[in-house]
Amino acid sequence: MKYFLTSLAGGKSLYLAVREARERLKGLEKEISFPCASWLPVIYQNPAEKPVTWQGLRGVETGINWREVSQNALAERQRLTTNPLTTGDGVEFTFDDIYVPLGLVEKVKKEKTPGEVSPEEGSQFYQPEEVTRTYKNDEFFAQVLKQGQSPKSQGRRLAVTGEPGAGKTTLLQKIAQWVAAETERDVAIWVSLADLQGRNVEEYLLQRWLKDALGAVRVTPEMEEALALLFKSGRVWLLLDGVDEMGAGGNPLTTVANQISGWVASARVVVTCRQNVWDAGKNALEGFDVYRNLDFDYPEGVGQFIQRWFKRHPELGERLLAELAQDGKERIRDTVRNPLRLALLCRAWQNRQGGLPETKAGLYGQFAEALYEWKQEKFPTTSQQRRELNAALGRLALRGMEQSESRFRLREGLVTEVLGETDEPLCKLALDLGWLNLVGVAVENPDERVYAFYHPTFQEYFAALAVDDWGYFLHHVPDNPSLGTYRIFKKQWKEVILLWFGRGDVQKEKKEAFIENLVNFDDGCGSWNYPKVDRGFYEYRAYFLAGAIVPEFKDSRFADEIVSQIFKSCVSNQDSIKTGANAVLAETDRERAINYLIRILEKLLMKIPVGVLPIVWVISQWEIRRRSIG
Repeated sequence: MKYFLTSLAGGKSLYLAVREARERLKGLEKEISFPCASWLPVIYQNPAEKPVTWQGLRGVETGINWREVSQNALAERQRLTTNPLTTGDGVEFTFDDIYVPLGLVEKVKKEKTPGEVSPEEGSQFYQPEEVTRTYKNDEFFAQVLKQGQSPKSQGRRLAVTGEPGAGKTTLLQKIAQWVAAETERDVAIWVSLADLQGRNVEEYLLQRWLKDALGAVRVTPEMEEALALLFKSGRVWLLLDGVDEMGAGGNPLTTVANQISGWVASARVVVTCRQNVWDAGKNALEGFDVYRNLDFDYPEGVGQFIQRWFKRHPELGERLLAELAQDGKERIRDTVRNPLRLALLCRAWQNRQGGLPETKAGLYGQFAEALYEWKQEKFPTTSQQRRELNAALGRLALRGMEQSESRFRLREGLVTEVLGETDEPLCKLALDLGWLNLVGVAVENPDERVYAFYHPTFQEYFAALAVDDWGYFLHHVPDNPSLGTYRIFKKQWKEVILLWFGRGDVQKEKKEAFIENLVNFDDGCGSWNYPKVDRGFYEYRAYFLAGAIVPEFKDSRFADEIVSQIFKSCVSNQDSIKTGANAVLAETDRERAINYLIRILEKLLMKIPVGVLPIVWVISQWEIRRRSIG
């Protein structure tokens, strides 16, 4: 082998190098008694074919340095996929600016969907339940890419799957960087499958990629042959991004499988694909080893991303981290463990110079609009289409919330009942955009698929959009409560109610009427004459709900009265009332609560001797402000 490689690298053709190596092996036959050592290997040559040389395999004969060409072509792929959203804000990032490594899991099969998941932990929907191993930091690159430790393909056929914004393209960008930095001769070639436009992969490589990469006016047969030889050498990593974004009809997995053939099949192939498409049916890429990105962990991964985003304005990043760390932010903390949603949060925070929209509904409305814009190039939508889809998603979300169990797991029968079949326009658009994602199959019927919203909080958001009148949440029939509607007392509806109050398209009069009914709710359980207990059990619960609503409806005429009453309830003789009041105190309007405390303090200070008054005042003010910050 040493003799052969020396001759080949020295410029001899493959056939001549083999012949010279065989001749040198003849000495072994005599000296060390290896009879017939020079008989093998044998090459059968087609006289019409041009002999293969070392320089030819490297592209030198055509004047092509493939490593340099591929790295130049990949340079534009180092931009973040979120840049189209942030460019208008004067913000652009490269891949290296804010890259934070995600963990990966090796997924072995489609999971079933037992049990319920709370919105505070909604990202669990997209974490596979059955995995063979987990990779953190650079373990995936060292073990799977470098050492080829994957069960099916030994690192030659890999798939990265996940929901929208999970970091699939980002991981592919990192793989391209790794090939350039950690291999001596390998070449990474990137193909966005949405760009095929009716061509197959081979045609795209020869007609589009080669022309663009070389900057050639016309691609010559010699260039095409050089590219084919490069693939046949086994040095190519073919990175196919977005199987789910191919415009071709039929099963895109089958389309890709059929196109990885001929000389293209000599490459190592990595594909990215939405989980919807990968698990949708017959998978022609069953020979691929499947990996899935994990979400950022909190607070470490989320914190690293935020610090990188706000590298030029670290004080903004620190304030955002402090905001997320507050009690009552569990839903938003879980929501932004997804890289795209975290980027959207950072964008909103930066645009407002350290603030978020006034209401939760405003924040999630921004997220929703940004998702449409993010997908606009690949799945264009008009304003009318967005309104129609939002309305349909609202109906579906509400139906899901009304389920007695598994509110956030939507069986295919329910989805198609509301949106139509999965290949019909409305449902297909919801799946293409990622508003709905396949998360498994039903436990009761493994043949029926189960879907979930992009995150459970988005289901609550769309459900809130679908409620026209507050009577849906509360229809009080004092004389016969069994005929009424009391969703205000069911914890699964609390977030939907808060989001409803935060909507900008709901008339103020309707909001005032709803909150007035909460404040004056009469549970019909008689009068209460206990010290510091002036309401019935359900009356307190309704009042505490009103307290949680105040931050979403700050200009309510009842807001000050509600906050005042909550403070009074904090000193109740009944532990259950005191506990409830303290819990809602952390949720209500912080500024109003602080101002109320200051007024109380001012009254107390009037009774303190003049000599110690300044000291007490300073300490009290400092303590109030400290607690308000976190």
